[in-house]
Amino acid sequence: MQVRNLAECCPTATLDPLGFVRRSTQRLHAAIERDTPLARLADRDCTVEDYRAALGPLMRIYGTLDRQLVGAEHWRQWDVGPYRQRSPFLIEELYRWGQGCGSNAGDGPRLDSAAAYLGVRYVVDGAQFGHRVIAASLARSPAATVVAHRPSFWWTAFVSTAEWRCLCKALAGLDTRIETAQAARAARSTFELFSRELHMPAERAV
Repeated sequence: MQVRNLAECCPTATLDPLGFVRRSTQRLHAAIERDTPLARLADRDCTVEDYRAALGPLMRIYGTLDRQLVGAEHWRQWDVGPYRQRSPFLIEELYRWGQGCGSNAGDGPRLDSAAAYLGVRYVVDGAQFGHRVIAASLARSPAATVVAHRPSFWWTAFVSTAEWRCLCKALAGLDTRIETAQAARAARSTFELFSRELHMPAERAV
């Protein structure tokens, strides 16, 4: 949806912005967890081959998001913690398995406001809670060797609980329908980036 269309979905300026962002993205979020290579990582029978198949798309995604979020640091509010890049951990994982990095993903979300910055951070930082589930599942799977070493991408705490709460508080405190729509649009675009890259055939991703 475009920002204006999303803004029209907001009934008043006093709605719950955080709840609106969650509702706007929950279908995309659920589809990624259900229908992409990430879903295999949470299965008890996940193999090393399954794991390696997910690394390339994740590297492309986070390579793009890292670049964008670092470049948009000027939009970060003082009470939102600094962004910690994910791609260096994935690069290490790729080289550990004898794979090159490849190129970053194509266009990511549009980061043109403080609200959009919050929307992207909501998706990226929130993904860490899924990382913990994946790490625990991998440890019980045939691919258990991939989480035997630390620090690893899956075990790293990129965001503390306090920082996550501050981010959610900042989102909940958005003042206008337009800001809420900007955050929701950016969050949706971030999930769409994940979906697009995770569904891309391996031969096209090279």
